Amino acid sequence: MAKKGQKVVLENVELQPQVIGLTYRKKSNLGRVVFLFIALGLAIYYINDISLFINNLLGRQTAETIKPTENPSVPGGATGDEDEEENPGEEIKINYQELNTMLEIKEAGLTINRFVNANNNLSFVAKNTTDSNIDLTSSRYFLETYNSEKTLLERFKVDFDSIGSNKEVSFNFNLTNSNITYIALVKKVPSDYPTFTGNETGSFILTCVKDNNSIAYNFLKDELVSISETISNSNITAPDYQTNYSSMQTKVNNYNSIDGITATFNGSINGYTAVFNVDLKTANISSLNEKHYFKNLEKISVINFEMGTYGYTCK
Repeated sequence: MAKKGQKVVLENVELQPQVIGLTYRKKSNLGRVVFLFIALGLAIYYINDISLFINNLLGRQTAETIKPTENPSVPGGATGDEDEEENPGEEIKINYQELNTMLEIKEAGLTINRFVNANNNLSFVAKNTTDSNIDLTSSRYFLETYNSEKTLLERFKVDFDSIGSNKEVSFNFNLTNSNITYIALVKKVPSDYPTFTGNETGSFILTCVKDNNSIAYNFLKDELVSISETISNSNITAPDYQTNYSSMQTKVNNYNSIDGITATFNGSINGYTAVFNVDLKTANISSLNEKHYFKNLEKISVINFEMGTYGYTCK
């Protein structure tokens, strides 16, 4: 209908359509609705990944029930000594192996066999079967034990280090649960480790204890800055006590000559105690055979996880 007061003029032309007014129709919202449904569906499908991303961004610990979206095409069990930061955080495929005396595992040029599970101890041998040296010092391998339902029992860090051509190295691990049906050799990178925080804005001390050994890791904003290790031995009737006493005295003297390390030894008729204080900013620990001495500014989550696989209780 024409607006009031507006004059409508009709042309005097036979059978020609005449425009007598204009109407307006709203555009369809169908495309917008479809887009919103697609966006909502993607948000629901990737809700776990979104939660993990936000928690990591805010430094919060993610519940164990929240897992990344599974990608069936992701490979697992990388071998060799590749860069440890390659493909961080991938889901690791576990290759379960039935534990028996005939078991043999091939990994990164090594032949791993002669498995023995007896007297709460698991032992095996790793042999370099190649014509050259194999250096796995920077790799992080773990031996995992499982029961018949493939439930994880224990996890042990396996330090292959460097093995010469046609040389072999023996490994022994004390078990708290020897009811093992399967084992798995798994290679990990730090991004695979569980999240652990101490104090992201200030200082924090993580203390790890095993038998007569106590190690205090001192962190600043969850990065390692120094180590204080205390070793005590009061078992004076043990056959090897005097040997250990002399060896510890020698170790204290040697470590005192290293920049950044101060060591003390206190011995009495009741036993001895040795204390090692390590300033990681100054001390060069790369030449020391100390698996429990981590590099300067190492993350707290790495130390908490790996010390647990060495049999230490940390808190």
